Amino acid sequence: MTAIYLPQPRRLALGIVLGQAAAVAAAVTLAAAFQGRYAALSVLGGAFMVWVTNLYMRSRARVLERSVAAALQRVMIGELIKVIGTIAMFVIAARVPHTVWPALLIGYAVALVASWVSAASAPSAANRGRLGGDRSGISSRA
Repeated sequence: MTAIYLPQPRRLALGIVLGQAAAVAAAVTLAAAFQGRYAALSVLGGAFMVWVTNLYMRSRARVLERSVAAALQRVMIGELIKVIGTIAMFVIAARVPHTVWPALLIGYAVALVASWVSAASAPSAANRGRLGGDRSGISSRA
């Protein structure tokens, strides 16, 4: 069985959220400075799409299942609903006046990539204090 060692999962989650918020704030500031209010709002709208879908998946992940198959089915259905929700939000954004599409897509990408980068860099910081063993944060037990 493979397990992930996370000594402080709430701290990890907070680090991911703060990293994402900082990256989005920087993108919004740059958009406002160089392209104006509508571009800044579009960047924020793109980031909002990521936040809403991630919040939805977080709420689905907190429900315990009886078996691995049921948990996997919950994740797969959740991902399908997340994709449909993202497409629906892009369709809604297309109907909003003054949407700046490059800024909207940049906001979406910045929020998405910032969460990946924050999550990828967090386990090494969490394992810094561990003595010996594998420092990757993943342990295997037979």
